[in-house]
Amino acid sequence: MAEVVNTLVKAQQAPSDQREPLFLDARQKIREVVESYVALVADGTAAQVADLYADDATVEDPVGSPVKSGKPAIADFYKMAVA
Repeated sequence: MAEVVNTLVKAQQAPSDQREPLFLDARQKIREVVESYVALVADGTAAQVADLYADDATVEDPVGSPVKSGKPAIADFYKMAVA
């Protein structure tokens, strides 16, 4: 995901006539990450899902449990959700 952020930053800083290909590249990378996430939640392990996140990422459960910080806590959270 960091690669997507870097691409978006480059796109925003690029001259206007050079932005479109960068935004399209970022869009494709976002699609790939989302497709990986969906596939891993369906058929992967909690650790594989957590690996999609940055080392210092946080996850907030919409049900209201405490924020999960870091890959180990995120993996623990996904242990309840993955197959």
